[in-house]
Amino acid sequence: MRGSLFLIIIAIVFASTIHSCTGRASDIVEVENPESEIRELWNQFSQSWESEDATACASIYHADGLNIPDEFRVNSGVTEIEEFYSSLFVENQPIAYRHRMESLHFDGDMAVEYAAFRVEWISNEGEDWTYDARALIHWKKVENVGWRIKSMLFNNPPVDE
Repeated sequence: MRGSLFLIIIAIVFASTIHSCTGRASDIVEVENPESEIRELWNQFSQSWESEDATACASIYHADGLNIPDEFRVNSGVTEIEEFYSSLFVENQPIAYRHRMESLHFDGDMAVEYAAFRVEWISNEGEDWTYDARALIHWKKVENVGWRIKSMLFNNPPVDE
């Protein structure tokens, strides 16, 4: 009798596990891959950068987004981020901005991107220089707007990379 009770309990647990795993198709939520939309935002950003349009550069940020550059103050909100980009454009002449998405992980309306970017400049004194950086970017999808940067942290990679 004891062995029969044990088998019945195992059967009930197994049956409930199978039932909970199968679920209904309507319970499964498909998460759309945002990679193509985010890549397009970076293409737009590059064009805005090269035309020195700080307003357009800041427009890919969430209203309360953060721009966290290495060795500069944190810029919070679109207005501060726009001012940061404007100051860069006043101090230098941007030649090119190149963005390379290394990885993108997403779930629902959130995504995390690891990227590298390169900025080529001519200083106001006429000297060419290049800024290479890596970035960790937290994206959030805004209803009726699309993907926007919630925070972007970037710095120079170590010299040996």
